[in-house]
Amino acid sequence: MSERTEKMFAERTERRRMESGLLEKGWRSTGDVPYSIQRRLQKVNSATIATNVNEFLKQVLTGESAEFAKANLTKVGNKTFVSPELEAKIEEQVKKFYNLK
Repeated sequence: MSERTEKMFAERTERRRMESGLLEKGWRSTGDVPYSIQRRLQKVNSATIATNVNEFLKQVLTGESAEFAKANLTKVGNKTFVSPELEAKIEEQVKKFYNLK
């Protein structure tokens, strides 16, 4: 195996290890957040939430400190992960946006 291939596999293994660690702690990727929220609310289509998830995330982070963002948002490879606390705030923003209780 070439050195380049070995490096690629090592990087992929490290990304998967980091992702697994975050998932074990309850973190979710921004791609999974809409489906998680939809399962709890069931009044909003997950595709609708998915379309606006980055906007909801921006709205939540606008009112928070940089320390909060750093502690509750992380990027692994090309995926962005949010903490359970940040996911709850996104869910509140979704409820507010769609007038849900």
